[in-house]
Amino acid sequence: MRRRTCSFDYRHVPSTLNVAQAERDDDGSVTIVLAHRDPGVANWLSSGGLGEGHMVFRWVEAGSAPVPTTTVVVLDHWLRADGTRLRPVSPGERAEEQRQKRLAVDRRFMA
Repeated sequence: MRRRTCSFDYRHVPSTLNVAQAERDDDGSVTIVLAHRDPGVANWLSSGGLGEGHMVFRWVEAGSAPVPTTTVVVLDHWLRADGTRLRPVSPGERAEEQRQKRLAVDRRFMA
């Protein structure tokens, strides 16, 4: 397996979430779904087809830094059992999310 040593092209691959983009759970936490394919729910990040890699979390000017927890699940089983609490996201909505991210990257680096 070829190892990736750099981050994804976040302009084209859904691989980042920030405080304005992440949708919170009822208890204030955030559930992030890292998967090979789009599960059609909020807070999805693409694994880019890789079975292993790094995740980076950062808290800028935060009063605390929560410790993330992870659970590996079978995506389709999880979607039936627990994923319904996340907001559904249609393919059109996902495309618009990525379009907005591309525009933001363009404004930041190409202005």
